[in-house]
Amino acid sequence: MNYARLILFLAVLAGLVPGPAVMSQLPPVDQRKACLECHDDLATELGKPHVHQPLLDGECSKCHAPHASRHEKLLVDDEKALCGSCHGAALTWAGRPHQHDPVAAGECTRCHNPHASDKANLLNTSNKELCASCHIEVRDWLSKRTVHGPMKGGMCGKCHDPHGADHAGLLKIEAASLCLSCHSDEARLISRHKEFNPLTANCTACHDPHASDAPFLIMSNKHAPFADHDCAACHVQDPAGKGFPLKGSVQSICAECHDAEAAQFATLKPHGATETNSCEMCHNPHASDEVALLAGNQKQLCVKCHDPSHGQKLEGDNPHAKYTCAKCHNPHGSTLEGYLRKPVGELCAECHSHQHVVTHPIGTGVIDPLTSRELNCLSCHDLHAWKAEYLLPAEADRDLCVRCHRDKQRN
Repeated sequence: MNYARLILFLAVLAGLVPGPAVMSQLPPVDQRKACLECHDDLATELGKPHVHQPLLDGECSKCHAPHASRHEKLLVDDEKALCGSCHGAALTWAGRPHQHDPVAAGECTRCHNPHASDKANLLNTSNKELCASCHIEVRDWLSKRTVHGPMKGGMCGKCHDPHGADHAGLLKIEAASLCLSCHSDEARLISRHKEFNPLTANCTACHDPHASDAPFLIMSNKHAPFADHDCAACHVQDPAGKGFPLKGSVQSICAECHDAEAAQFATLKPHGATETNSCEMCHNPHASDEVALLAGNQKQLCVKCHDPSHGQKLEGDNPHAKYTCAKCHNPHGSTLEGYLRKPVGELCAECHSHQHVVTHPIGTGVIDPLTSRELNCLSCHDLHAWKAEYLLPAEADRDLCVRCHRDKQRN
């Protein structure tokens, strides 16, 4: 220990020597040397090919408080603000409409090593492995028969901005323009698409941008007319040569083959359907990797229109997480509220046949004082916004009961 420094420090505390005068006499601290005395693992970090500049410059205190901090790991500020103090772009990413989850949470170190890395941009591991650590579907894509070149090479950043973007899916630019930035041979594209010019089309309506078990990245589940190259089943050729418009409304074309669904639409309250915008809201008319030609994973598809928190609640500890939305709701339409497949009691009883046999009265003649409607399972259970055990919207020992039984609370 440097006893001269200790004596000066004690003198400052005792008021015998003015603080600034003492500080002016203290030699500058070699931060790297001082920190390495305890944090010897940093010596290994310094030998890596990519070292964070503050560590390289021996300025540990640029990120860490040497004595105490309100933040974990003695950081001088929270992670988001600290990184943003040098990397100003980090603050602009936070203002974009589509943000990568770690960016939105201010967790830069989920992807980057704050000290050093064997990978460029201080990434914790390779692009491919890093993305796959959260996006488990990456490993499935890599096992498919046909893998998109950038995907195969682990170049996710060729199409996606890993921080934030103005386009859904963190795409760097609008989807069609992105595809054409590599696939730019217009004549070849037109000839491969039966004289249809795909330059203004949505490529992902037929092609999976990551991988497929079919050639040319065509999605594996194909609509019959599309698989048979029978474009005339749904389209006509524009006399002016400006594409292949539909030969009628979406509903009328789909009804030619899907008459049972059309009958449902005619007799039920149809789900979000209009004459011009119906089936294509949920189904891809050409190809899909999902059953029933769905345009995406069912839960993800539903929360595009419905409250996203519903999808989040149907995960994790929710006992209904294993079911899709269509387990309870009819995706085409229903005469019942919420497009339920059956009345609430019947629907719940399919799985829960005994729960309310000897408990709280429900059903005919039992009125919910909060809604003035018949008391049913949903009066006490909320499958989407539950907060307590058994999918209850409040704790069952008191809070839930006093919502209705306020007179009992007063007694």
